[in-house]
Amino acid sequence: MSNQPERPDVKLHAKSVFLSACFFVNLLFMPLKGYLSEVSPFASDASYDRVQIGQLTFDASEFAQYLPLLYNASTIDPGVVYFYDSQYGVDVMRSVVKDDAQGTLNPVYSILGVPYFPADLKQSWPRVLTNNSSIEPLTIIAWNITVLTAPASMSVIWVVPGNDLVDCSQATKAVSTVYYVYRPVVKILFWRLFKAFYRLCLVVWIFVLTTKHYYCHVRHLHTSLQIAPLHANSRAARYEIVVGEPTCLVLSSPWLCLMFVMDICASTEYVGQACLRVCQTENWFYFALGLLYLGRTVWCAYTTLTLLNVVLKHFNKASFFTPANTTILAMVATCAGGGVVAIQKQWPQVLDLYTTLFLPNEICTGGSVYPLFQHAPDFQAQCTISQRGGDCYVLSYDKHDRLIEVTRVTLASQIDRCMVAHPLQINEVTTAAAVGRLVVTKRDDMFSTAMFHRGLADSPWVA
Repeated sequence: MSNQPERPDVKLHAKSVFLSACFFVNLLFMPLKGYLSEVSPFASDASYDRVQIGQLTFDASEFAQYLPLLYNASTIDPGVVYFYDSQYGVDVMRSVVKDDAQGTLNPVYSILGVPYFPADLKQSWPRVLTNNSSIEPLTIIAWNITVLTAPASMSVIWVVPGNDLVDCSQATKAVSTVYYVYRPVVKILFWRLFKAFYRLCLVVWIFVLTTKHYYCHVRHLHTSLQIAPLHANSRAARYEIVVGEPTCLVLSSPWLCLMFVMDICASTEYVGQACLRVCQTENWFYFALGLLYLGRTVWCAYTTLTLLNVVLKHFNKASFFTPANTTILAMVATCAGGGVVAIQKQWPQVLDLYTTLFLPNEICTGGSVYPLFQHAPDFQAQCTISQRGGDCYVLSYDKHDRLIEVTRVTLASQIDRCMVAHPLQINEVTTAAAVGRLVVTKRDDMFSTAMFHRGLADSPWVA
């Protein structure tokens, strides 16, 4: 009869396994959650490059002119303030404003979609409203929102007399209905497929991290307890393992977090759409989708924390920071991400601040060589390495020490005037100014001649 001790029974706690599996699935599909709001990566370009309304087919750039035919009192049910048209991929919002609004607050701030209104539209809103008439053609105002010069979305607004949110029989002429349409730019098929592949790579990365660095170790713990006691003096006859969840390990990878942030930066058009959706409470389904999409911004916080960890460990300052709970952080980001946007929409000063950040307050002159370079790149002395970093700025002040002008000056040597074949002739004259200037004339939208005014004492600079 063997005296070998009986192996203890080792089990996994069932509820903890279920919860851990839920967290694992949530982590695994985290990169793909964006497709709850985004266009399918497999949709053809033709369905978005060309738009068909009835028997009419036209370019997407002409879409704005036909929107009043699609969205009006006869096509939208009364009382509908917001709805999403999946056929054309647009968010449509309707707001009612009083024509004779007298108050300190501009009525434009009560309109859904106002966060994306340009400053000139806000300032000229009373004129836009007074020009509204049932006998005159609609004034359709359209503009594009760009991110780093790349178009991200198209916004369109028009105003019709009366209240389209109620029955025509109850309509009044004392109010107007403002229609605002937001259409995210749909990128080309190659870009959408590349982003889908990028996100699938993140899924595989998360799967490898969780299985290799967590669940394989849980299995190792389970196997070890079957062949050895937990410690030398253990008298346990049975073990039960309460399994944790691997979220904290995944979020501790700075490169993975950074790749999520890059994904967010590459989807700014849908971030803008999500911001609009949380500014309305008419359709709670799309409000929740917007909230969920903005919750992805929590990866910015995770990235900051992982990078901060590297810095603190490097300088031996780990005691200066208390570890953050990732679950609480995710919940706060999901709720606060959309909540802050919704609150800011009610605060006109904040909306004006965002608009002001992208408006020049001072007149800047100079840089006369760059229109020439754009039209005729051969005139660049260096066409492979940007020379803009060498430009200087001259700040001009009046006698009261107030800034009145900012002038950009470029080295004249950046203009290649020794070309064998000139696309246009550059004539040189002298001037009494401290710096030179390049004057280019146009004819039929084409540069015809250029005059280089050399500065005083053969100045090496041109404004």
